[in-house]
Amino acid sequence: MKTWNNGSFAEFMTDDIQVKIHSVITEGLQMLYSQHYTYQGLTGSVLSHRDFADYFPKRFYEQFKKYFSCATDEGTYLEVLHVYDHANKRWADEMPGQTPKENLLFASIMLYQVMAEQSILDIAPNASNDFHKAFGWPMISSGPGGGPYLHPLKMLEYAGLSPMKCEAPLLLEYVKKVFYYLRQEMNTILNRRDSVIKDKEAACRFFEQCDGHARSRIRKYLDREEQSIHELLFKWTTSPDDCWYKMLESEGIPLMNEIKQS
Repeated sequence: MKTWNNGSFAEFMTDDIQVKIHSVITEGLQMLYSQHYTYQGLTGSVLSHRDFADYFPKRFYEQFKKYFSCATDEGTYLEVLHVYDHANKRWADEMPGQTPKENLLFASIMLYQVMAEQSILDIAPNASNDFHKAFGWPMISSGPGGGPYLHPLKMLEYAGLSPMKCEAPLLLEYVKKVFYYLRQEMNTILNRRDSVIKDKEAACRFFEQCDGHARSRIRKYLDREEQSIHELLFKWTTSPDDCWYKMLESEGIPLMNEIKQS
């Protein structure tokens, strides 16, 4: 390098040349990185579609089985009869995920899955068992009294996953994104896509009992519930109520859904 091209680079070939090269390359990489980096905020909890796509199929159900240790394996789906702590041998404040981001993802996904389960129970109760068996979404019950009909946010509270007032805005941001992704999953199910079917016989029975009109009503039910959950989480931040029972009561919302006859 010192002699190449009549010594063009000779003046640069000092003892600290490695440090200089490292500095130039690092500066270039930093500039390139900054052009594609999205600010993660103070918590590092910004959610991307890749985060959801990596977490939902790969880690959610593994964490679900550990967090709800009473869950039974029904072949193609898990059934949880009791979501509260002592039924699952949990001490208070144990969390399902390894990071705050995973905890927020877990709570948001469970919230939507409870809503989906309740939409089937409300619109097509005879098809409920086959829904879980055909598509693998868990069957979740709060325990004696409320069963699977307890309001989703109260169900979350029973499970030890309700947000504190200061956490509600962050959970709401996760809920908005996760609900969007899971709405697409639910539409794939209701559109009879073979790729999501885990039990073909159960799927046939489900669609026999849940015709096109019923599936349209399920979509509308979930749209209403999504909007309601968004509003409730927003109000929870400044509400004087200290539990979801009081909050729902003050909003005139039933604590439990009506039990429809199968």
